[in-house]
Amino acid sequence: MLTMLTPPDLEEFFALSGEPLPNRTAVPDPAQTGDRLQRGAALSPQYHNENL
Repeated sequence: MLTMLTPPDLEEFFALSGEPLPNRTAVPDPAQTGDRLQRGAALSPQYHNENL
């Protein structure tokens, strides 16, 4: 994924829309992908994100 962090406070968007993993080599649960995408889409207007 290519990400540009230009708006201020965008790190908050990632903290709210994602979930921390237990370690650096852990793989996210694919069953929760839809939930994460929905949270991100719901938060996008607040952080002025455009999802392509």
